[in-house]
Amino acid sequence: MKTKSKESKTSIFEAMNRLRIKLIIGLALVASATVIFKSFSDELTGINGLLDSTITLFVSWGSSIVIGMLMAVVSITILRHGVELFWHHYLKPPLDEYSKLLSMGVESHTQELSSDIGNKLQSLTDELSNFQLDANKLLKDNLLESVVSRSGPEYLTDKMNLIHEKAYGSHCSQAAGLYGAISNTLYPFLDPKKPHRSQHNQTIVVSELDDKIIWKETSQFEVHTIAFDDTYITPGIIQKEPIEYLLKFKSGGNYVDLDKMVLEISVDGETIVSLKDLLIIRPNESDGEDELISKDAEILTIAHDNSGFVNFLFHKTIEITKRKILVKVHEESYLSEEDNFYVAKREEPTYSSTISITLPPKWTFYNFTVPDETKWGSPNKTPFSDSSSMVADINDWVLPGIIISCNWCRPVND
Repeated sequence: MKTKSKESKTSIFEAMNRLRIKLIIGLALVASATVIFKSFSDELTGINGLLDSTITLFVSWGSSIVIGMLMAVVSITILRHGVELFWHHYLKPPLDEYSKLLSMGVESHTQELSSDIGNKLQSLTDELSNFQLDANKLLKDNLLESVVSRSGPEYLTDKMNLIHEKAYGSHCSQAAGLYGAISNTLYPFLDPKKPHRSQHNQTIVVSELDDKIIWKETSQFEVHTIAFDDTYITPGIIQKEPIEYLLKFKSGGNYVDLDKMVLEISVDGETIVSLKDLLIIRPNESDGEDELISKDAEILTIAHDNSGFVNFLFHKTIEITKRKILVKVHEESYLSEEDNFYVAKREEPTYSSTISITLPPKWTFYNFTVPDETKWGSPNKTPFSDSSSMVADINDWVLPGIIISCNWCRPVND
C-alpha cells in the first residue's frame, strides 16, 4: 500500500511539473504575442481609439500578471525541491553546456589564431630573408658606384692601378708591364684639359724641277679641348681660364738647300712660327759648311751630324680659350736622290686622319703600309704597279706612333 501510494505521488508530481512547464510556455507565448501585436498595432493607421485603449490596458495588466505568475512558479519550484535541487536540475546543466560550448569555441578559435599567427610569422620571416638577400645584392651591385660617386678625381686616379689589378690580374701592378706603358702613354690624354687632335689631313706632292726633287707638304688639323665643350662640365669645375698647349712639329731638309726651305705654322689663320724668321745661316768659308743659328732656342732646335741633312724641331706654347682651334703647317724643301721613303707619325691621339701622297709621273710605290688594314681605307697591295698616287684614310682613333710607311722608286733611265 505504501509503495503504490508513493508511486501515485510521484506520478502526480511529474504531472504537476509538466503542467507548470506548459503553463510557463503558454504565458511566455502570450506575452510575446502581446508585445508583437502591440508593436504591429502601433504602426497601423486608421485603427480606432477603442482598440488602442484595450490593447494598452491588456499589455499593462498582462505584463504584471505574467511576471507575477512566473515568480510564483519559480518560488513554488524552489520551495518544493530546494535550492540545491533547483541548481542541479535547472541551472547547472544549461550552464555546463554553455561552458562546454564556450570552451570548445575558444579552443577552436585559439588553434585557428595560433595557426594564422604562425603562418604570418613564417611569411614575414621569408619576406625578411628575401629582403636581406635583395639588400645584400643591391649593396654589392652598387658598392663600386657608391664609392666612385663619393670620391674625387685624385683619389680615383690614385686607385686606378688597384682597380685594374683586381679586374685583370697582378701583372697590372708591375712597373715594366703593359699596363704601365699604356697608362703612362694614354692616360694623360683622358684629362679634359689635355687637348687632342682630330681631322688631321696631310697632302704631300713630290715633283721634279731642274734636276731637283721638291717636297711640298700641307698638314691641317684641329686641336680639340674637351673642357671647353658647351655640353661638358668638368666635375666641380667650369673651365674659364686659358689652357696652355705645347705645339710640336719636326721637319728637315738638305743642308745645301736650306736657304730655299719654307716652313710656316699658323693657328686660326695667324702665322705663329716661320723658319725664315728663326733661322740664321752664317757662311763659313773655312770648311765649306754654313753655320746654323737659332734666334730663339726655346722655339727652334737644330740638329745635324754633317751628313748633309738637318733636322728642325719646333716647340711653341699657345693659349687655348675655346673648344677647337685650326692648325695649319706648310712646308717646302728638297729631297736628295737617295730619299725614297716616308714615315708618318702621330704624337697625340688623333681622331680621323687622311694622308695623300702624289709622286712625279712614272714614279711608283713598291710599298705602302698602314698598321691596321681593317680600319684604314687604303689599297695595301704589293707591288703597286703603275701607281704614282696613294691615299689612306681612317675615320677612327689613331694612337701615338707610326701610322704610314711607304717606299717608292724612280723610273730607270733607258
